[in-house]
Amino acid sequence: MLFDAVGTLIQPHPSAAQTYQQMGKKHGVDLPMEVVRQRFGAAFAKAFADARSAATSHATEYAKWRSVVSEVFADAAAPVDLLFSDLWRHFGQSESWRLYPDAAPVWRQVTAAGYRVGIASNFDERLRCVLSGLPPLDTCDQVFHSSHVGFAKPHPRFFNSVSQLLKLPPHEILLIGDDWRNDVQGASAAGWRSVFLDRTCKEDRSGVIHSLFDLIPLLNLASP
Repeated sequence: MLFDAVGTLIQPHPSAAQTYQQMGKKHGVDLPMEVVRQRFGAAFAKAFADARSAATSHATEYAKWRSVVSEVFADAAAPVDLLFSDLWRHFGQSESWRLYPDAAPVWRQVTAAGYRVGIASNFDERLRCVLSGLPPLDTCDQVFHSSHVGFAKPHPRFFNSVSQLLKLPPHEILLIGDDWRNDVQGASAAGWRSVFLDRTCKEDRSGVIHSLFDLIPLLNLASP
């Protein structure tokens, strides 16, 4: 059983937009929060639009995130390199992230039930450092991220590579994630099983869960 990371198990704290705004102020750039949100959303979508078709690496992910910072602070007088360096370091620290309230208890319960549990994420090599300060995820030894695998979800080669590393046939792998395209459609196309986690509660379809606690009855586990 594999879990996506960001949006499924962990979230940035403060939020990405808040951190970008605060970091901008630190360097003398005072952008309104709504401007930061809009620019960040557009820049992120642009930078990571090729996940389905292109290979990736640590250098590639690094360059993509630098382009996001450059576009958010496009009209800033402050050197982008300084802003990017601080932001890259910030989001690579476990102190900048927190677990969702349902993450730790469900992780512990499925692990205690005998499931082989891991993480499959479109994060980069900073993920292990982030997880190192977030128990119980700090003891996870099955961590797969896109810059190591060489491809990002929903690319078929991400899923195929993880299957090979796990030495499991695709149909024996279950992925729980919050991104319909990357986690559900990508997994299904690769022959994996998947569960869509919709924390917004906007989706009300069969097979959709709104909390990780909803996994407990799906897996026929006793409630904690």
